[in-house]
Amino acid sequence: MFTIYVVNPGSTSTKVAIYRGLKNGEPQEVFLQNIKHDPEILGKWKNPIEQLDFRVSAVEDFLASHEIKKLDAVV
Repeated sequence: MFTIYVVNPGSTSTKVAIYRGLKNGEPQEVFLQNIKHDPEILGKWKNPIEQLDFRVSAVEDFLASHEIKKLDAVV
């Protein structure tokens, strides 16, 4: 069974989802979460690229909380 991790960074949140396996030819959503970031914290950085470490930490926490250890694809 495959695991797909989808991440969509926005201006004040990062949407993440995990899909596993197929049902009727479609990937099945297992987890979906909108990680909201405090605008004051995001304001510490001049641009989104500078937020990378902060956002990576947030999505790593999401993966760990759902015990996701192996990914086959990241979108």
